[in-house]
Amino acid sequence: MTSSAPQVQWSRRRALLAGGLLLAGWALSKNSRAAERLVEVRLQSDTLGTTVGFDPIGLHVPPGTTVRWVVEANVHTVTAYHPRNDKHSLRIPPMAEPFDSGFLINPGNAFELRLTHEGVYDYFCLPHEGAGMVGRIIVGRPGGPGLLPFDYFKTLPEGKDWKDVPPAAQAVFPSVAAILRDGTVRRIPPKPAADGSPVMHTRATHGHAHRTGTEHRAWPGVTPATSRVAGAACQPAARSA
Repeated sequence: MTSSAPQVQWSRRRALLAGGLLLAGWALSKNSRAAERLVEVRLQSDTLGTTVGFDPIGLHVPPGTTVRWVVEANVHTVTAYHPRNDKHSLRIPPMAEPFDSGFLINPGNAFELRLTHEGVYDYFCLPHEGAGMVGRIIVGRPGGPGLLPFDYFKTLPEGKDWKDVPPAAQAVFPSVAAILRDGTVRRIPPKPAADGSPVMHTRATHGHAHRTGTEHRAWPGVTPATSRVAGAACQPAARSA
């Protein structure tokens, strides 16, 4: 009888220790989830819908980051460049699942996606792609077809039915180099250039530092973030990513 008392006490200690470890593990797991990175992209439009865009337009994030797109105004989608999305050309990592938010109608509507595969992710807004409403996210190390020229698929048998990226969209994409250098590339609404032609500005930011980044001149007759009915007066040469 006397020998069983230490065994009972030891069993209680082990139970208390196990319970403490479980609680500690739960707390660590909760803290880890809370520490998971979440970044937000705004889907913007003016009142008339003549100026639209994603902001930021370019992001560099680590694998496992969750991106949340939130509507500010107008009707938008968040749609990956992928043949399964209405035969658009492939411009996301081949191992990644193609995504499409469907129509986000009301202000505050949101779409979230956790990005785990490294590479370049190019995406667009279905109603406003022709107006240049596109975005680019680099997850970890850049790679995949998003690094290739926009017309790379023309020589591929599987690409014969794929759609071209509209010229206005090609002109607006921030370069991979700019995104890697600055981390975040912000969208600034277009304003006229000295010669009267519209210019789309992007501002590169990293942390709390803000400075002017890459500047993209629009093709005559096309404002990169205006309604999709605008037509290009001339076609640009194929532009690499």
